[in-house]
Amino acid sequence: MKNNRKTTNAVYLAFFILLATTSRAQVKSYGFSAGIEYALSTYSAAGPLSLSGQGIFVQGERFFSRQHSGKTNTGFSGTLNLGWLHFSGTVYALDSSVQTRFSVLPLLAGARYYWKEHYYLAMQAGALVSTNSQTDTHLALTPGIGMIAPVGESLLELSLQFTGVPRGFGLPEKTVLQRGGYSFAALRIAYKF
Repeated sequence: MKNNRKTTNAVYLAFFILLATTSRAQVKSYGFSAGIEYALSTYSAAGPLSLSGQGIFVQGERFFSRQHSGKTNTGFSGTLNLGWLHFSGTVYALDSSVQTRFSVLPLLAGARYYWKEHYYLAMQAGALVSTNSQTDTHLALTPGIGMIAPVGESLLELSLQFTGVPRGFGLPEKTVLQRGGYSFAALRIAYKF
């Protein structure tokens, strides 16, 4: 357990060092963001889940319409997202419960629609790539809503996302994490540069 915490802390430290040393280039047609997220399980087709997770992500965004003030956009944009989420908690089976810890790498592509200068709706699809035997790699569909807040010369992004993992086929002995059929909601905070 101490090794997992040390690994998690080392990943967070490396992430924030990268974030702090990256230059803030003003590019009109694309942008990048990096941040942290906190997730809670919301549904399982096979019974209740009690999981919470935290992670980091980087996201690229390509704007397809006119920008305002060189920092934000109205209209449409495309996104690519790579993250790391570590979950821990309890998975309830038919007659037992199992304490579990696992990580997934969300690899998603999608689009955003900015209906006002700082507010957007998002939809992404891709894969939750498994990093251990507690879960399998699955398709993921992720709608979301967010806002971009100017803070001095910087931009912070706050979003709420709901990730659904459709149920797949599998042996009855497999857990819901291995078969699919679960979802989680995530609150994300990012620095845009």
